[in-house]
Amino acid sequence: MRKKRVLQLGATCLICTCLQSTGPAVALASQTASAQSLFAAVLASVRAQQGARWEGAISFDSMPALSEASSVDAGTVTGAATSTYTVRNGTKSGAFHSQLILSNGTLFFKGDAGAWYFEMSIMGGPATTEANHWVTISSKCTNSTIQECKLFDRLASGLTVSTVMSPVAMTGALSLLPPTTILGQRVVGIRGMTAKGTRTPAAPEVLYVREGATPLPVEAVQAALPNTTGTWTFRYEWSKVTPERPPSSSVPFNPRWLGKA
Repeated sequence: MRKKRVLQLGATCLICTCLQSTGPAVALASQTASAQSLFAAVLASVRAQQGARWEGAISFDSMPALSEASSVDAGTVTGAATSTYTVRNGTKSGAFHSQLILSNGTLFFKGDAGAWYFEMSIMGGPATTEANHWVTISSKCTNSTIQECKLFDRLASGLTVSTVMSPVAMTGALSLLPPTTILGQRVVGIRGMTAKGTRTPAAPEVLYVREGATPLPVEAVQAALPNTTGTWTFRYEWSKVTPERPPSSSVPFNPRWLGKA
């Protein structure tokens, strides 16, 4: 779902030549407006796509060291993801794996016990008995399943084109960085802060988008959390994807499992 370059947050900004003679306040306001306009164009370009393939990776340097790598195929109404979590503590290490498939408004999850914890904060109980079995998570909410719906929204985020920008959504004042080349493509950087989520506070981010009439994302780099050395890196390819087939059998998610954390 979130490759390990250090986040560059230099102060250099791309300001149109015609603004060089204006005062700094006017130049800053115009440059911010240009960044906001470009980001709006990015969102419009993404919405027009039929599919996307993106990868996300995170790495923390703390002990125990933690890294995560996710690969996602996002369609217009379907999507699939695989994730691997690696934990290292001294000379010991362990890896945990999960899969997600979104089909017809239903989310299917499969993972080992460690993935149940990393994805859903569930330990023991169902994380053991249902490990490596497909579990169905519904998007249909009732008063008794509201927590399941919140879980669905969080896990399904990024699995479709309409939500593919959710992990890299930005808010507040934006600024532009000079053109550069990333993954063989000419890009412009948009610098800002990530939108604050229900679990994560806002953090610095740079989103690199193609130059030209269709400014689609190429790469995004963001701090995992403020004041940490963790870094998220996302990379994107834009093309129609083949929907993943849902499993032939699964067990329904029990909302009471969320109390097993």
